[in-house]
Formats: sequence, C-alpha cells, structure tokens
Amino acid sequence: DCRVKAEHTRLFIAVSRILQWFAQRVRVGAEPILTVECSEEREHSQIIFEDQSWREFSRTRERLFDPFVARLEEDSFTKLGEEQSAGFYLRLYLARLLIEQHNGVVMDCSDEIDGPSQDTRQEDDELSQVGNRWVMRFPRFTA
Repeated sequence: DCRVKAEHTRLFIAVSRILQWFAQRVRVGAEPILTVECSEEREHSQIIFEDQSWREFSRTRERLFDPFVARLEEDSFTKLGEEQSAGFYLRLYLARLLIEQHNGVVMDCSDEIDGPSQDTRQEDDELSQVGNRWVMRFPRFTA
C-alpha cells in the first residue's frame, strides 16, 4: 500500500508509458511476467516495476529517458528486428517529465538484479533474460 499526491490523469499517463515500454520488450513466445509493487517508507512512497526480459546495453540504459535518441545500431532492439527511429524513447521522457512535475523521480535500478548484462555476452549469443527494475519514487503523502 502506498499513497502518492499527484494529479490522477498525469500519474496514469506516466505509469502507462512505463508499462508500454515493459510490454514491448516481451520476446515472441516468451511468457510476459511483470511485477509491480508499491511501498511506503519513512521519507517516500515508491512504485517498483520488475520483469525478467533482456536488459539493455549499459550505454543505451544511460540514455533511456532522453527525448530524441535513436536506438543504437548495436542495441538489442536492432537484434530483434525492430527498426531504428529518432524519438523511440520519447514516451519514457514524457513519463519522466510527468513524474518530476509531482516531485518524483524514476530510476533504472536493474543493476541491483543479479545476472549478466548484455555487455558481458558475445554478439552472437541468444538474448538472455536477466531482468529490469525501475523505481518511481515520490515524497511520502501525508493527509
């Protein structure tokens, strides 16, 4: 259970954008598993999104929330046959803006999950499921 002081529609849009990003990462034939957990701590409330899909290269993850970044030639989207496009991460950028408007932050905490990143696998290796964890954190709401 957690409570966040936010304008309903904007928070809904931000969460929807993040869920869309996770949904598009499901490999064909793989069972989509996404967990969403809400919790309150002393200083903040947080929403944690976690899945078991492949993790982006670290150089791509550093730029996930940049507005007009084209997917990198070598990143995993290209390996799955997705076309490159400028602004691919625009929905994540917009989600971050909405979250920040409510004094929140969104962070990629995937490195907290044990397992190899794509940086450690060979170019020809099958994409492995290593997991992603994103955290939306807001100041704790007190009525």
